[in-house]
Amino acid sequence: MHDCTTLEEYLGRYGKILGKQARKSLAPLHVPGRDPCSGGELHLKRTPFDAQAHVVTAIKKALKRQKSLLLVAECGTGKTMMGMAAVHAHAEGRPYRALVFCPGQLTEKWAREIRQTIPEVQVTQIESWRDLIPLTPNPRPLTPSWYVIARDRAKLGAKWRAAVVMRRDL
Repeated sequence: MHDCTTLEEYLGRYGKILGKQARKSLAPLHVPGRDPCSGGELHLKRTPFDAQAHVVTAIKKALKRQKSLLLVAECGTGKTMMGMAAVHAHAEGRPYRALVFCPGQLTEKWAREIRQTIPEVQVTQIESWRDLIPLTPNPRPLTPSWYVIARDRAKLGAKWRAAVVMRRDL
């Protein structure tokens, strides 16, 4: 590298090696057309489109490798469907709990679409801390359980109180 004085010289000399390393380390987990997708294995009430099923399969593969990911797509592509199908696919038939943190105007939509898509699901819209009380005696869910909360309610719903009260009569 010391004999290269410009980026152009460096890339001319080492570009092929860098390209091979990039292809090796940036290999996609799922390639539509090459890899089969798990669209039929999802056991959902609604079937995702082929493109959505490939995204769900890719997310499932990614969640086996890492703890989280971002699903970013254009409006109207079915992010809600793909998100819930990916969570359901990742569970692989086991009961699970999922939390949807969404804008307030979408809480009803999420609850409705979850009920229309996932079989034997329990959906709870969180309006207050009281909606979470049933979780206390049941440490593990028996069916897929989804909780939907508006992001504004989650951030601003709790009242702030002092943790310490100072005695002034001393």
